[in-house]
This record gives sequence, C-alpha cells and structure tokens, in this order.
Amino acid sequence: RAANNIHVTNDTLVLALRTLRIFDFSEENLSEFVRNEILRYLTNSSAAVRKEAIHAVSHIVMADPLYRSMAGAGVEVASEVVQRLVSAAVIDVDRDVRLMAVQMLKKGICFDFHMGKAQNIQDLFLLLNDEVFEVRLTVLAVIGRLANMNPAHVMPSLRRMVVQLLTELEFARSNRESEECIQLLMVLVRAAENWVRPYVGDIFSTILPRIDDAPAQLASKLLDTVAALARVGGSDLVPYSDELLASIIHALSDTSNATKRMSALQALNNCASFCGLVIDPYIEYPDLFKILTDILKSQPDSKMQLEVMRTIGALGAIDPHR
Repeated sequence: RAANNIHVTNDTLVLALRTLRIFDFSEENLSEFVRNEILRYLTNSSAAVRKEAIHAVSHIVMADPLYRSMAGAGVEVASEVVQRLVSAAVIDVDRDVRLMAVQMLKKGICFDFHMGKAQNIQDLFLLLNDEVFEVRLTVLAVIGRLANMNPAHVMPSLRRMVVQLLTELEFARSNRESEECIQLLMVLVRAAENWVRPYVGDIFSTILPRIDDAPAQLASKLLDTVAALARVGGSDLVPYSDELLASIIHALSDTSNATKRMSALQALNNCASFCGLVIDPYIEYPDLFKILTDILKSQPDSKMQLEVMRTIGALGAIDPHR
C-alpha cells in the first residue's frame, strides 16, 4: 500500500495488481484488503488499472472458500464484489474492461448466489444491447446459467430474447448478422437447456430452411445449433427428421469445407443419440454409410475420424437378414 503523499504511476499499479493475481491467497482472509484497497481501483481513470483490478479481485475472491458460502463472514464482501463487477460491465466506457468484467462473472460460478439477485439480473440484461458482440455472447451464457438460480426474474426476459433473436435471424440482411444471431441462440440453448426446451421447435423450424443455401461458415454454425438443439429437444425434433437428414447429408457431401463436415457429423451423431434417429437413416439414404467411410479414409484429421466412428456407432447396425 502506497503512502498518501507518494505518487504512484499507473504502470506501478498495474504491476502491483497483476502480482496479486499470481499468488495463492486461499488460506488468507483478505476481506478488508479487497474492500478498502482493491475495489476502489475499479473506478480508476486508467483502463489498464481497472482491468487488472477486476482480474485481481476476482482471483482473490474465487480462490477463497470463505466467499463461496451462502452465509457467514464472506457473504457481504462477495456480494459487494459481484455488484461492483456488474456495474463495471454495464457502465465502463472501455470495451476491454467491460469484456473482462463479464468474463470474470462467467468464470465465477461461485458468484451465482449473488448474481441471482433481481437487480443484478436486471443490469446483466442491459448488456445484451452492448455494442461489442463478445460481451453480449459472454453475458448471455451467464444469464442462461442464472435461469436455474432465479427463474422468476430470468425467464420472462429470456423468452423475449429468444423471440427477438429468431426475428432478427429471419430478417437478417447479411451473413454476419445471421452468424451473430445463431451464436447467441447456441449459447442460450447450451446454458439454459431445461428452460429453452419449449422453444426448440420454433428455433429449429427457423434455422432448418437456411442450412442448404448458407455459406460454409454460416452453415457450420447452423449445424452446430442443430447439434445443441438435438441434445436439448430430443424427440421434439423427430417431426423434422426427413428435411434434417437431407440437409445433414448434403453438408457431409460437401468436400470443400472440413469445418462444415465436422459440424454435420456432430449434428448427425446427436440426432442419432438423443432423437432416436438410428438405422433408418441408412435405409432412407443408402449412400450414407459410403459417405461416412469415405470421410474416414480421406481425412487425416484424427478428431474428424473419431467423430465419424462415434457417428457410425450411434447410428447402429442394419440387420443383414432384413
């Protein structure tokens, strides 16, 4: 701690705060130090200092079991830390500081008890309008996780968010806008599986017609979303199976883009594993097994080879006497 009459440069403050997050303080009670010394740097005039302060205070609080409990001496400090991090994420003028704050909130699962308060949830939803896409993507993962902590305050706004994203996807004017909507939907599906299931059909019927004609990068993200929806929706996707399998096999047949083929494999694997689409795909599409074995032979990528073997195993075997 610097004496009041000594001028400390921003570079020195950055170095000091960076040093704090290097050491293990899990066996030390630094509550007063955090409250009186570190939190005040979250409003420093230097963005670099604010960023390091966020990282340092998050490291100290997340490393100490004292702050993970829902009662006791650490609750008040942890609550204040979370409130200050949320405030920094919402009001800081520097995009990197805002992103750092939401990344720490995403990483700090032990903060969920405090983040689940109504005011914090309300403030987090404001970040869904942030100009930085990475901030919106990260905070949506946090909000989706909080649906289990405080569904009464999360779900009404989350429902509106799903409808808004589907509308934006339907009327997107560029591939970039479509990709951003798809990525946000995928994060939401993965983070709030139980709460998103009633909307799986609406999401699926919106993205499915776009897979075949989409550019490779967008098609890959659409297929990744199909894989996530299959895991969540299960049998809800069966009514779309004919059109879905046609789109997946069309993507598997595209030899020009390995990422797209990998996404198609994962989508097919999840549809077989979670939707019960087994054996019948081989019967309806006799070339499917050949397509899969050709990928296995021609692709040197071990990850893709492993995914092909998983998919073949998930699809099952046809009765030779059938």
